[in-house]
Amino acid sequence: MSHEYIPKSIYEGAYLYANGIPLVSVIFRKECRNATFIFDNKDGIARRVSDEYFSDASTPARSLFSALGQLKEEANRAKPKQWTTKRNDEVS
Repeated sequence: MSHEYIPKSIYEGAYLYANGIPLVSVIFRKECRNATFIFDNKDGIARRVSDEYFSDASTPARSLFSALGQLKEEANRAKPKQWTTKRNDEVS
């Protein structure tokens, strides 16, 4: 069993985060302009919470949206400082 879990989307990641699964790392990839979120999966807990997300997710919307915003902030912090975002969202 892997001790790390990578969600398939930021929304799944937000569900994990909102349910208290520790975020281990964020990797930002310039070529596809997205972030990969890596969560702790000790004892398979992240996998079980992920299975819950895909079956009958029941986290309050406010918690989920808050977690989504926090993950976006983490992704921005993972972005190297030399990359700047222009007003029209072009990355230089």
